[in-house]
Amino acid sequence: METDRNIQLICYTYISDKTPLYDMLSQFLSIYECPPMYAEFFQTLMKMPLSFPIGYAIKQTALKEISFELYFYQLDPFRTNHLQMYVVPTFTRESLQQIDPFLTHTTWEEDVFILSLNIDEAYFTKSQKQVTYYFLTGPIYFYTHKVCSEGKTFFQNSDYSLAYVYPEVIQNYPEWYERACFYQSNQKDMFIGSKDYQERFGYYLQKISYERFLHFLEEFQYSPIFIEACKQHFNDTYVFDVGFDFWKDGTLAKTMLYGILQPTKSS
Repeated sequence: METDRNIQLICYTYISDKTPLYDMLSQFLSIYECPPMYAEFFQTLMKMPLSFPIGYAIKQTALKEISFELYFYQLDPFRTNHLQMYVVPTFTRESLQQIDPFLTHTTWEEDVFILSLNIDEAYFTKSQKQVTYYFLTGPIYFYTHKVCSEGKTFFQNSDYSLAYVYPEVIQNYPEWYERACFYQSNQKDMFIGSKDYQERFGYYLQKISYERFLHFLEEFQYSPIFIEACKQHFNDTYVFDVGFDFWKDGTLAKTMLYGILQPTKSS
């Protein structure tokens, strides 16, 4: 669908600012020397005749392990309030089956607002595929089910909501809250996740500035070559979505960089 605006990933809404497209992911794949199958797979997806683009996450653990995740939103990106949660067939069942039939192997009585697909070595070797289905269980909550290729379903009781709904997380981990506020001071653009039966928590931050994005990359020790490439490619006309997860003991679990799987628009 043609538009002069870009989709911002975490809430999947159109905004007037520029956001990272495939360019950031492509740079990452090259600089981190990921096997060619990753780039080939993502480029194939971009050629599919989809009405709306797929979202992606670059994930780096505290041990510098790399993986990716794809997001298929069933939310109208033209909605003016990102907290308006109503399901629309943004990605039809037919389009999901075209991407990977595994995405539709499991059906639910509840409305699915988002599906996500883990992309790592296990995905390509077919030793394990994992899809996460997000359901609305309150005004601004998501409840997560994870499904593995062995046919087992894992109910993980993971909740995601606006930061102020989780005062206990903010109070118990003030250093992580301060760090989140450095990147995104507006709580209505800041989400908290409570995952793995409250063994892991996460902040998901929307529309942070170019300067803060570069600081994020440096603070969480992304490759200096990748950071330099971002400096060359992006500028202060862009905004970025990022996130970080930390364990119950307060140690870092992983960080995430988000973008839209769409070719870079010509100037």
